Amino acid sequence: VVKFHDTEKQWNDDVVLMNESDADRIYEFVQRTMDNGNGAYMVHCTAGKSRSQAVGYVLNEWFNGKHGVRPDQLAYDEYEGLYGQSRTMNSLVRRLLMNRFFGDSLKVAPLWGV
Repeated sequence: VVKFHDTEKQWNDDVVLMNESDADRIYEFVQRTMDNGNGAYMVHCTAGKSRSQAVGYVLNEWFNGKHGVRPDQLAYDEYEGLYGQSRTMNSLVRRLLMNRFFGDSLKVAPLWGV
């Protein structure tokens, strides 16, 4: 379990932002388990909105190899979800995970100066 608030900025002392250690834990979990099943992962946060969307987006890029096809898309925080509905993802979570999963081959810049 990885726990952090659904925010991209430290707006008070009680806020827990996602950090590189959290990204490492997610990456290491995926590495340990990706050959142990059918390739399906369930990603969920308390609200099930922007943190889950960011993690799911990065896992989709990782497993489906889309990162090499349309790198210009990786800077956006919105993408078309299933059935065409728009989804918004936490850009800090997306950036930390993209940098962890894809390393030096792709460095995603912060969108909010984080």
